[in-house]
Amino acid sequence: MEKTKLLKVLEAYKDDAYHLTRSRDYHKPEKIMDVVREVLEYAEDEISEADDLRESINEQADCVTPIYNKDLLEWLADNYGAYEETVDEVGEAKNSDGKTDLMRGIMTAYCLTLEREAEAALLEVWKEAEELEDEAEAGKEGEEK
Repeated sequence: MEKTKLLKVLEAYKDDAYHLTRSRDYHKPEKIMDVVREVLEYAEDEISEADDLRESINEQADCVTPIYNKDLLEWLADNYGAYEETVDEVGEAKNSDGKTDLMRGIMTAYCLTLEREAEAALLEVWKEAEELEDEAEAGKEGEEK
């Protein structure tokens, strides 16, 4: 898949970001789209499958995860369920002394949920780009007959 096609589909969602990011709403649709856009812009021109971008999504989500306690606590106030799910899944975050580290746990929850939401959005973009590509090919075949 050409990255230009994926970026074009992503751009089409600019005014309707919620449609693309209709997962659990742990993050603002614009934040999710920014992660996907950043990953696509730095990807190779030709991408063989969406899974090839998973590591880049993880890295980008990590880069935009807040580091300030105030920002983390504001996110936690609206997304405590995401924090609980993360603790259930990966356990409580610990500091170097082996004690529970709430802030590190919130950062993990933020990053993990953003990764998942960005991956889901990327898959939607990929699927729609494939559909557009199929329609274009069908149109070309119809013209040739």
